[in-house]
Amino acid sequence: MAFIGLLPIILWELFSVVYFGFLFPNARYAKVGVYTFSNGVSQGVFYIIDFIFYETFPAIVTIMCALLLVINYKKIQIELFILGIGAVCQLMYVVYIGGDFMRGRFLLSSFFVIILISSIVISNKFTINSINDRSFTRSYYLYHFKKIQHYILKGHVICNIKRIVCSTKYESERKQLVALSIITYFIFLGTLSNVRQSIPGIVPSGFHGIVHERNFYFKATGLINRIKNNRLHPWYEQGLILRDRAKTEKFTLLVGPMGMLGYYAGINVTIIDNVGLTDSFIAHCPVNKRRIYRIDHAHPDVPQEYFDERIDGNVSLVWEDEELHQMYNELNTITTGKVFSLKRFETIFNFWLKHGL
Repeated sequence: MAFIGLLPIILWELFSVVYFGFLFPNARYAKVGVYTFSNGVSQGVFYIIDFIFYETFPAIVTIMCALLLVINYKKIQIELFILGIGAVCQLMYVVYIGGDFMRGRFLLSSFFVIILISSIVISNKFTINSINDRSFTRSYYLYHFKKIQHYILKGHVICNIKRIVCSTKYESERKQLVALSIITYFIFLGTLSNVRQSIPGIVPSGFHGIVHERNFYFKATGLINRIKNNRLHPWYEQGLILRDRAKTEKFTLLVGPMGMLGYYAGINVTIIDNVGLTDSFIAHCPVNKRRIYRIDHAHPDVPQEYFDERIDGNVSLVWEDEELHQMYNELNTITTGKVFSLKRFETIFNFWLKHGL
């Protein structure tokens, strides 16, 4: 059973090694290792504190759920217990790497698992055998379903949920729905924290460089603002300009935040991410810790010869740093060579021995 559960990640890692040449995504090599161990743990702790301070309601609910699991650990099924250990290990890793600049982003997966396990534990404590309990469940859900039925849910979805709620055949599912609804209600109270964060001058941007990234994008990409004001994000407009330019010429750009811009620029524009999130060579270049400009974001020491070759097409046979030149040639073989060639797999293996997984 354990092997079956691990099968998806095993298959993915095999594919990742064969196709990409590495076990982990490119961002891992670009970001992890920016801090020393002590600085990373310190920043990771601040990442947790920042979430508790600014996202108070969901943080309190998650902590309460975690305490519930600790108190009832003997009653937790072994599968759920192992899942919970995985969530804790993920949180420990987030602290170890120094967290993130975006508030709460790396915490949500672990929090979701903790809340999910708690909902199952809570549901097992309910006994919906009495008429009063059954009436409460039915009235609770039907009241809320009638309010949102005409706005969100249609047809068979409503029928199936009502069938689960009202039929005595689905007691187990109904108990879990009750538990999940209670927890979800308190989680959505966390949106109240966005109100105080959006008022200028009320609260600082965060602890140690951690920011409320949703506020940054909300003015242009929030659904309501997008419909009411028809505002476009500058990166969207810049991407369209590059897309039009690519119709008449081929060019390569060196940019910083390339996600939205690169998406709208299209496949005919070559973009180099200056911190290496999408560039294998830059991601493996040594990090200059004096050039950390954002949490887990640092400008690596990239040789000028690399940019000359990628942007201007000027190929230098000799680089000032021959070790980085050799690494570039190896990565070029790994990322652009024939996928199933023996030379490529030998290069992958030798690269791992020299630079690690």
